[in-house]
Amino acid sequence: MSAQQPTILLVRTGRMGDMAMFTSVLQAVLETYPAADFHLVTSLEGDRVLRGYHPRLTRTLVYSRSLLRTLQARRAVQRLLRENRYERVFVFETNPHYHDLFASAADRVDVLRDPTRSHRVEHELEVLERAGVWSGPAPWTSLAVSDQGRAKARALLARHGIDEEDVVVGLHPTSGYLGRFRLRRDRLKHRAWPTGSFAVLARLLDRHAAERGLPLRMVIDVLPGERRYAEEIRERAGGLVAVIDAAPDFERYKAILRRMQLLVTIDTGPMHVAAAVGTPLVALFSDTDPNVIGPFMPAERYVTLRADDTPDPSHGMAAIPASAVFEACVSLLPAS
Repeated sequence: MSAQQPTILLVRTGRMGDMAMFTSVLQAVLETYPAADFHLVTSLEGDRVLRGYHPRLTRTLVYSRSLLRTLQARRAVQRLLRENRYERVFVFETNPHYHDLFASAADRVDVLRDPTRSHRVEHELEVLERAGVWSGPAPWTSLAVSDQGRAKARALLARHGIDEEDVVVGLHPTSGYLGRFRLRRDRLKHRAWPTGSFAVLARLLDRHAAERGLPLRMVIDVLPGERRYAEEIRERAGGLVAVIDAAPDFERYKAILRRMQLLVTIDTGPMHVAAAVGTPLVALFSDTDPNVIGPFMPAERYVTLRADDTPDPSHGMAAIPASAVFEACVSLLPAS
């Protein structure tokens, strides 16, 4: 390694939404160190979201803290540290486990501390600010969409009768937590907007489009484990919503989101991916704060609605009326 080409290690694990938000930090470090290469220690989802993100992100190591894989993951990290001499290390994790694991990885190791700002993106950027290497505004999150992904998205939408001229509104009804984890019963109401509310919204949007001659189509692109919920929305909406049936493909998924003129979603990973590809959003929150985990994109590109701001937030997501979501959609959709 030459002095002109330092290598910097970044540590950030997390789920899809966490890693989409982390693209703001990646832009900052790429700008701060224009002559450096970067290695990234991340989660399996981090590897999927950030694969091919930038040519100077030259190596990625997937690190798992599961009981079955912890020893193997530690050995992989130790091998990485033996093989590389890092100019600096930035650990964007508050858990002391990571602080201890990378404490001797370089002469200078900077770690995530208690935040002084509210949004998670700005919190992570404080690592760079406290290190004295960044003082600019936080870049908006950003993910590229590949030509191959666009081609797959076009073909898939065409199979559902959606043309290039159509205005596409996406609906993302649930959190992946519903299918992967057993949530406490009192948390379930905060992780999905009711299927009946989506059905009402679909009918309102269909009527609005018909009155204005707007070629509007509504789609749901969800994982197989969420399909039952999506099919219930389609049935209750009288078939107005197309449910995309395709194997998971992240490049294609990004392109589908980018093709949408609007996405209506709860606060989950796809919300952040959509923000990162530039898709306007109506985002629904319950018992969470958009000032902390909301879309990190220009304010004119999204609207957030909170169950906590309704007369009865104890109902969770169901407290957000379809009429309010509809009005937010109209404010972001093309007029005709």
